[in-house]
Amino acid sequence: CLGASLALCPEYSLVLEDELGVCGCAVGILDVRSFAKRCQATWLPAMRDKYPSRPHGASGHTATK
Repeated sequence: CLGASLALCPEYSLVLEDELGVCGCAVGILDVRSFAKRCQATWLPAMRDKYPSRPHGASGHTATK
């Protein structure tokens, strides 16, 4: 749920760096219940619209000869 955390709680998100560059991230959520409600109301519907489900059994790949 990293994307939702970054979108809905950016003030609690950090990018970690060392001498070689980016090495990780840390994300916090202050109020999990509130976050879950916001995620259900805004983030998940947006992701469902952006990435609709494929029909059962459809892989999106085409056969080659």
